Amino acid sequence: MSRTEETNSGSSESESKKSMRESSLRVRLFIAGEEPNSVRAREALTILWEKYLKDQGELEIIDVFKDYSSTIENHIIAVPALLVERHGTRRVLVGSVEDEDKVLRFLGIGRERK
Repeated sequence: MSRTEETNSGSSESESKKSMRESSLRVRLFIAGEEPNSVRAREALTILWEKYLKDQGELEIIDVFKDYSSTIENHIIAVPALLVERHGTRRVLVGSVEDEDKVLRFLGIGRERK
């Protein structure tokens, strides 16, 4: 699983890095510690990420108990919440992320049907 690092978008960032970051997939899962729904969400998303997405962007798991400022900055009001940023757009899925097909559709990524 990839982890993101918060970056400063100051003027020293090169245009190529900025362009790459803006076009790639950035996924943040907001959870509430070891609460049962959060544990299930973390496990399900980690499996999905490794299976389908690990080379397509960055995944960050944010525990709202430890990093409440990120939660406030991103206007997250319920957990688990999946915040997806891609091509300059932001979307939030609140609730279960255990249904792979639903999450992949939400991410705009299809997969072959068996």
